[in-house]
Amino acid sequence: MVLDVYREDVEEIGDAISRMLTRDPANTFRAWGQELAVLMSRHPRLGAICEAPSARTAANETYLALVGITRGILELASRRNHLSEKLSAEDVLMLLSATWGLESGDKRKEEEASVLQVIVELVFDVSA
Repeated sequence: MVLDVYREDVEEIGDAISRMLTRDPANTFRAWGQELAVLMSRHPRLGAICEAPSARTAANETYLALVGITRGILELASRRNHLSEKLSAEDVLMLLSATWGLESGDKRKEEEASVLQVIVELVFDVSA
């Protein structure tokens, strides 16, 4: 059941990000990273749930959706010559995972923004 809610959340975020793809890729990516961090904080036991054999297919489908959203943002940035590094969507998701384990509390938003800024500066040519 948790995985179903998570999958629906990913679909909703994906739809919102798809509508944003006409905007600046770095800002779209930043919004994607923020939404994904919030999503992961709402489902703290998701990793353990996804490891269960009965959840593997659904977990893989949802992961592929995450990859697809990330790939769409990177492709837009590439078409606009806004990429500074050519990383795969899977690599970028791995970088984003640094925001998923941040502790709740007053500093979370600040830490999340700091981590996202480092990733944006690594992946995107923000001067373009």
